[in-house]
Amino acid sequence: MKYRSITFSCFSSLITRVGYTPYFQWNTPRASFMASRSINSSIPIDSRPPALSKLQIQQILNRMIGQDVSIVEYKEFPSYEDRNYYLHLNTDMVSLNLGKRALKYYGLEKDRRLSNSRYVLKILNSKRSHLSGLALAKIQAMEHLFKIGFNCPAPIPLHNQDILLKLTLPSLQEKQDSIEYMAYILSYVEGEMVSTIVPSLDLLYQIGKIIGQLDTGLQVIRGDLFKDNDALWSLKNFLKLKSVIQYCPESDRPILETTYSRLSPYFSENNLKTLRHSTINTDINHSNILIQFNEDMNDYTVSGIIDYNDIDYDCLIFELGISVAYLLLTVNDNLIQAAGKLIAGYHSVLPITEMEYKGLPTIIMARLFQSIVIANYQYFKDPGNEYIMTKYDKKWEVLKLFLSTPLDEIFAVWNKIIEPPIQ
Repeated sequence: MKYRSITFSCFSSLITRVGYTPYFQWNTPRASFMASRSINSSIPIDSRPPALSKLQIQQILNRMIGQDVSIVEYKEFPSYEDRNYYLHLNTDMVSLNLGKRALKYYGLEKDRRLSNSRYVLKILNSKRSHLSGLALAKIQAMEHLFKIGFNCPAPIPLHNQDILLKLTLPSLQEKQDSIEYMAYILSYVEGEMVSTIVPSLDLLYQIGKIIGQLDTGLQVIRGDLFKDNDALWSLKNFLKLKSVIQYCPESDRPILETTYSRLSPYFSENNLKTLRHSTINTDINHSNILIQFNEDMNDYTVSGIIDYNDIDYDCLIFELGISVAYLLLTVNDNLIQAAGKLIAGYHSVLPITEMEYKGLPTIIMARLFQSIVIANYQYFKDPGNEYIMTKYDKKWEVLKLFLSTPLDEIFAVWNKIIEPPIQ
């Protein structure tokens, strides 16, 4: 299937054009499958797909690609609720065929982003799998970004030109024998996570520009495609977080209750209506921004942004606030200045309004608060998944810094950095 003449004013019509291959029934007995698991399931326990062995992944790939596959290397990437498997395939024919198929799918003659033998197999949790239309909308957003030249994972067409494969896998719950999940293949983006370094101020400015470019590209995508998205992670649902505070340590609850009371008025329906809305990633964090070292510049440059599983239609300024909150987890000193560099980079590409600018400290604090309370909620349900608590103490550190720093001091630092002035 080709997308040489996509008209984004009719974007919703693509839902019927990008289908999925139905049912791939797993034949392994439940008992032997459970015995083969090597990674604990994450929360919600009945929602996350079971961990798969190399042989099981190979069988799924055979079905998706339409021929036998040999895997040189595979590993699972950390994830809250889905399963993401890095795959290095050693059969040149398979990799070549996948690359040719993808080039034809995207209407390209050649593209270095599709020229390697490494891929990612993504298996959505059962809740996301049920919302197949929403999953397809997010996939199509990635396709659009890839087609306009953004370095992001490209959805790879299956042997029958569909994108999604429906899997029926054994349930991790005794009450259910099996659960249906959706799976798809993505191209692999080179680079290391920005969380592995302490980024320079110049790199933070560059990251801000890249995020601005991404949001500019996403603006053509209609928001009604994401009407079924009602995730707790969405900042538009900030007011729902009050009930989640109970899962946090008792000693932390007083400051969390106070913080919630301070921030919640900003997220009233009437206030959010006054802000610009757009389709945004909503989860550009320190693990999703990839970098590579540039010897000529003697610094790192952004090689791509991955993970578009939380794309939503929301307040445009949320994207910048969320990104600043996460990137500050990688910074050791002068955090307010570092935040200003990110904002300046974004503003140089996609100018923000004064109303949006004034709300940024609140949005930054809200995302940190949100990440802290949801992490406690999820860790309460799945204490074996340490990934949930990544940089937990640093989140507290940054949140307390913003809570204790007067707003006029924050804006005084930012105003000296941001050009042109925000009006």
